[in-house]
Amino acid sequence: MTLMLVAAALVVVAVAILVRQPASGSSDYRPRDARRSDGDDRRPLRRPRPVRDALARRLTTHTERLRESRRIRKQQYDDAARAAADAGGPDPCGETVFGETARDGTVSGHLALALDTWRGRDFTLRARAVGLSWLPFVEPPEHVETAEIADMRLRRRYRPDSEEQAALRLMQADENGRLAVLAAVVAARLHQNPAWHDDLLDRYQARIDLDAEVRTVAESAAAIRRARRILGSQPLGPRASDPEIVNAYIDKSSGLDQRADALTDRVLAFLTYAEGADRAREQLDRRAWLDATAPIDDFESRVDAAFDRSVADHLRQRAADVTAFAASDLGASEAERLIWRSPRSDGDPGLQMSPPYR
Repeated sequence: MTLMLVAAALVVVAVAILVRQPASGSSDYRPRDARRSDGDDRRPLRRPRPVRDALARRLTTHTERLRESRRIRKQQYDDAARAAADAGGPDPCGETVFGETARDGTVSGHLALALDTWRGRDFTLRARAVGLSWLPFVEPPEHVETAEIADMRLRRRYRPDSEEQAALRLMQADENGRLAVLAAVVAARLHQNPAWHDDLLDRYQARIDLDAEVRTVAESAAAIRRARRILGSQPLGPRASDPEIVNAYIDKSSGLDQRADALTDRVLAFLTYAEGADRAREQLDRRAWLDATAPIDDFESRVDAAFDRSVADHLRQRAADVTAFAASDLGASEAERLIWRSPRSDGDPGLQMSPPYR
């Protein structure tokens, strides 16, 4: 009886070993239902990680939303740049709406202001009096900033050096830097608009500070770029499984994305303001034309035209009489009785006739 029990136990152990034995040439001793269907991949099944999977899904959704926001802003910028180019006409300020230098290699004062702000430079250091400072041991004269000097500085054109040209290309390539370029080019055009120098904007309290607007947009664009460089791309590796890091990245990148949306909306509103100034210029041109033509009296012109026509008819009639006299056998003494004088009695020069021939 004992032998039978031992034999039965050996049989059970042998069956269990055969069931768990892997396929030929395999060292995988896991149950068959735990093995992968792919015979080439012997890695064990990944254990479910609910927290990490949830963070990965949040990052994926967040990245797609940021990509869509950038696409929308890009489309808005392209439409605004195209509209600004159409409204500005052919090369009105020397640059295109993308901030390229003019054919002579210069940029406008507002674009130089945006570039200096983007680089963290002081725009007021440009176009200062140097006096005799080019001589050794001679200091430049003391600078006193006035409204006239500030306006003159914005009206000038500047030739960027190699470093400034590289910074300008970087600015054009940045998503928000090109907004500052667009605002600077539109501000330069607006500064040349006659409506900007008219008191119409002051009467309606619609005047804004152009250089402050350009400086603020450029500062915001540079700040967003610096913050995004610090934040970097989305977390990877161990950081991607850290809820605190992932949540902080999503919150901070969302805030920067909202700031970029607001900056785009601000520049679009500035372009709308410039379009209103263009319409005001048309009204000023219309008013200037009406004022210039006001002294012309159309009623007096019609009266003078009627008088000239009557004189012309009278001249034609007297010419016919002269022709008839010349064709007759009358003497020259009778023809000399026709004296041409102006029919007006005020002494103005002109052709007039003596009293009718009798």
